[in-house]
Amino acid sequence: SMMLGWGLRGHIGGGPFGAMIPGAMVVLSLSILLRMPATLTAVVLVFGVFGVGLGGEMTYGQTLGFLRNPDTVWWGTAGTTLKGAVWGLNAGAVLALGLVFRQIPKKKVIIGFLLMMAGMVVGFKLINDPMVLYFSDPENPRHESWAALLTGGLAFLAYFRFVLDRNQFILLRRFAFWGTLGGGLGFGLGGFWMVMGSQMPGTVFTAWWKSMEFTFGLLLGTSLGYAAWISRNEIKSFFSDKSSSS
Repeated sequence: SMMLGWGLRGHIGGGPFGAMIPGAMVVLSLSILLRMPATLTAVVLVFGVFGVGLGGEMTYGQTLGFLRNPDTVWWGTAGTTLKGAVWGLNAGAVLALGLVFRQIPKKKVIIGFLLMMAGMVVGFKLINDPMVLYFSDPENPRHESWAALLTGGLAFLAYFRFVLDRNQFILLRRFAFWGTLGGGLGFGLGGFWMVMGSQMPGTVFTAWWKSMEFTFGLLLGTSLGYAAWISRNEIKSFFSDKSSSS
């Protein structure tokens, strides 16, 4: 489902708004998988759309361009892997917060997102803005934001480590971990379609960028699905407790 959503994102439009498409599709699939009630699905949908959409703030077109040059292919791969991992980290952590949203005071949720924004400012000022570690073309510079999203996501997780109970935080940590793994592998390995395409210019098939998007969506969606499946009992207990208490 997320693979299809990522393909649609590339067809309809990029940026954070386009990234909301696979975010919505993966949450709807998980809700069917876990038989979540519609009221919970609606809440998690908002968090999932926002969490996946965050990654769309990152620029990566020039990073993928490095993959076409044998001299820079590994630098480009490092960039896509890192950016994919950051994308998956935030997607998993924010989506998981939606699953426990009704169990925690709303004030804590607001504080968590404010700290995420503060962390983004720190990461941008320390790494992205001075180009300490830069994965775009310095001759035609673009503003990168991967470090901002990384420090924001880590601040988000650090805060909830101390305000959530053990089971709730384990859920956030698990989704963040598998999202990081799936996002890093999906974008890192998916980029090799671009490498293959640069070596095969005369072939009939030319949709190498789309193949990259499909691979990214497939592996990130699979990782989030796996996190949900191994957490199915905990997730069901959350909405079962809520329904019984109401």
